[in-house]
Amino acid sequence: MHQKINRIIWGIALILLIGLGISLLFRDQVSLYQETYPYFDTEIHVQIYEKDRQKVEKVFQKIDEIYDSYEKLTDTEQAYDDMVNLYTIATNEETKESLVLEDRLYRLLEEITKFSEEIDGRITFHHGSLYQGWNDVIEKKDGIPSTEEIARWNEEDQSEIHLLEDHRIENNHPHIYLGKIPIGFANDEIISYLEEEGIEHYLIQENGNATMGTSLEEEPYKVALEIPWEEEDSVTILSLKNKTVVTYGRDQDTYSYEGKTYHHLIDPSTSYPEEEMDKVTTIAEDPIQAYLLGYAFYLLPLETGQELAKDKGVDVLWYDYGEVRTMTEQFSSYVMKNV
Repeated sequence: MHQKINRIIWGIALILLIGLGISLLFRDQVSLYQETYPYFDTEIHVQIYEKDRQKVEKVFQKIDEIYDSYEKLTDTEQAYDDMVNLYTIATNEETKESLVLEDRLYRLLEEITKFSEEIDGRITFHHGSLYQGWNDVIEKKDGIPSTEEIARWNEEDQSEIHLLEDHRIENNHPHIYLGKIPIGFANDEIISYLEEEGIEHYLIQENGNATMGTSLEEEPYKVALEIPWEEEDSVTILSLKNKTVVTYGRDQDTYSYEGKTYHHLIDPSTSYPEEEMDKVTTIAEDPIQAYLLGYAFYLLPLETGQELAKDKGVDVLWYDYGEVRTMTEQFSSYVMKNV
């Protein structure tokens, strides 16, 4: 009788131990979590690997707050309560000599103005009226702006960005245009937050651009570019980890008029869409570099862009209407062959 009871007790204990082991196994098991964020007129897809579901929920909420903040701060079409954003900078009727900016917007404007100074003003960011005018034309897909309209937009864009101490900007109503550069700043803050939370396996994607850590197996991620590496290829596959890759090109927001293609990437030096290059892909260590420098590489003359890429230590591919025109020395090392 006692032996039978002991067998039952040991059996129950064994079941409990097995159950506990399974529970611990699942608790320590890393899972893939995904979320999509509808910001900056696109969808941003975020993947992370993590054990703790509650932690993931907190992380995704923080990511949403970061994207929401940057989108509102860089909105050029509407104001928000208790916030100075790009729209209020351009349109406010305050008599104050300066406006106080939030940390995120001040840092962003500080970085882009510093960058503009570094390259002797060859890329500037106070041409919002010119960009908005062209974007309106491209959306309508009906003709092109007249020289009078372009002259009026450029006249509206005369005010430059003047940052002051104590997070202030001179209230001279600059019309600031940043394109998708704010995504780079948001992603930079997000990956810093992920690292603080101990998350190193992540992938952030939007419109073919990607910011990543390492995969769960500590291997690089595979990122596809809609650029053929060889004649028989339809895409180029890159092998990347702890990098950001960004492509600027004329394949989005385009239309044809009288046999010529127009697109959304306007060169302020000519007041017309840039024509020299089809696409430019930039690989950099951090998102800010990739988005900011990528924008510059697309607009700058090729030789100037090559010098800048060498100076900044980033890898760039210039693609020109059906073929790779040139690239930095290390770019090909990221390309996967025979895939």
